[in-house]
Amino acid sequence: MKDKNMIINTILTPFKDSFMFPAFEIFIVLLLIYGFYKEASGRKSGRSVTRGDESIKNFYHFFVFFLSLLISVVISITETIKNYKIIVYFLNLTAVLYLCFFNNWFRNKIIGMISLMKDKIKSKKENQ
Repeated sequence: MKDKNMIINTILTPFKDSFMFPAFEIFIVLLLIYGFYKEASGRKSGRSVTRGDESIKNFYHFFVFFLSLLISVVISITETIKNYKIIVYFLNLTAVLYLCFFNNWFRNKIIGMISLMKDKIKSKKENQ
């Protein structure tokens, strides 16, 4: 029985807070860096896009979803950063605000994901 528990603990080690939280933070930092890179390399055209009300609503909905994920990870779940939760939350909030509202590449990805989901829902309804 003891060996079985040790095997299970070994298998589940990568899913512990002490491992997943840094992985989550690294993901956000890499996403932010890639967003900066795509933004800097994509500004050569000089064109601008005016988003409609539905797109703006989609940005807000995605932001709220992403923010609730951050709150649950940073504030509620992890004890890894016990004394630094506010600064980590603030930095994550700033990154998500930038990505959702100011980074054109990420905003286009949001619109693409939402359009894909709407198309799948529509095709499922048509097939029923």
